[in-house]
Amino acid sequence: MVIKTNPITLSNPIQRILTGIGLTLVIVFVLTRENSLLFPMFLISIASLASYEWSQTVGCENFISRLTYSLITIFITTSLFVLINDLMAVLLSSLALVYISLCALILLLEERGSQLNLNLQTLWQAGGLVIIPICSVMLLTIFQIAPKYVAYLLIVVGSIDTFCYAGGKLLGKTQFVPIISPNKTIEGLLVGFIVSFLVFYLLNFSFNVFVLDIFAINGAYLLIFLGAVLGDLNVSIMKRKSGKKNTGRIFPGHGGILDRIDSILFAAPCFFIALSSFRIIL
Repeated sequence: MVIKTNPITLSNPIQRILTGIGLTLVIVFVLTRENSLLFPMFLISIASLASYEWSQTVGCENFISRLTYSLITIFITTSLFVLINDLMAVLLSSLALVYISLCALILLLEERGSQLNLNLQTLWQAGGLVIIPICSVMLLTIFQIAPKYVAYLLIVVGSIDTFCYAGGKLLGKTQFVPIISPNKTIEGLLVGFIVSFLVFYLLNFSFNVFVLDIFAINGAYLLIFLGAVLGDLNVSIMKRKSGKKNTGRIFPGHGGILDRIDSILFAAPCFFIALSSFRIIL
């Protein structure tokens, strides 16, 4: 979802913009409602659709297997919603960090052209059942503490997506990961990093998350940025291995659910770790 320099391929720019506005309005509505069940139901819906798309990029070739994968994800996510407590949230975020680190290692080795003695398809099949429910739990836990923290995360990740794309589109010359995703550039990465940090820093004053703790601000941003970039690259390599350009076509001009939340999948646990490490929550 970040650092993409490829032109819009689905429909026209107006359709893409209208879809983006519609998605934003839905998220704003969900985050501002006082109904205690609305946000969990929203997360479960997103998790079910994302897991269905995930399954079709990792070898689930028929509808029944994809549906089964999605139902298992819903069961795990719902169970965690019921059982979650502070200790479990910390343990789950640690498990997510292990998975993210493993994916980062795989991305590095793939980019170097190393021969991996791993069944990546099986790893990703298991990984989806881990990271999608954990991301959902992290978002719900953060939401229950303060909905504004979820909004903060979504705005920052959205800015990383937007400015990495724009920077690559306008200035991109040097490929960042040519094997995994040839359209991503170092220039796009740098523009996204700098501009999104300014967004993160300015929003911090409005949302009053990290107060004036420079170490916490910088540390939290680095975690979110790395999570967002790795989440995007992880789905990119999954799509490349499966021969797919997009994970779905549910959103006109935007692709699938997974195309929209790939960065969030890794960034949400990283944000939770930052909040808990710097004693903002828990």
